[in-house]
Amino acid sequence: METAVSVFDKISIRLHREDFLFVYGVVVIVFILLLSSFIPGIYSDWYNGLKISGLNVWIPRAGWVIATILSYVGLYFFWGTVNPEEMEKNLAITVLFVIGSILVFAWSVALYQGENIALATWLACALFVYQFWLFIYVWNIKPIASLFLIPLIGMYFYLIYSMIQLARLNNVPL
Repeated sequence: METAVSVFDKISIRLHREDFLFVYGVVVIVFILLLSSFIPGIYSDWYNGLKISGLNVWIPRAGWVIATILSYVGLYFFWGTVNPEEMEKNLAITVLFVIGSILVFAWSVALYQGENIALATWLACALFVYQFWLFIYVWNIKPIASLFLIPLIGMYFYLIYSMIQLARLNNVPL
């Protein structure tokens, strides 16, 4: 069983590396951009005028939060060691997570600012394929870490379904 000190040490070592600091900075910027796209978007007149399915919107939102947290727990499991060779692999996987976050931001912009349901649907498909590929990639390196990605894959599958439903309900050709 790991102690709080070893957890702190793993994170601390990464915080002292410029490459990890840069990646963390990009994560923060992408997260801020995502929120600045998503929050005004869900309250826009265009979005509120769309026909949507009857599911309470807070259920999938809670699912996204839980799945995202679990995926980062999986990333932590991937970070199991702190030797130099493993650190480079850790950085590469972290960058792959960031690429996924950038794709989510692109989806958010396409839907909420671009008001383009068809493009957002295709981006949802790309996100699912990317996340599934990332799952397989991580599985081949550290299976226990990849198991934490399964809820996120499920949420991306749900995203495809909900985007197709949104397009169908609003007569948008795909």
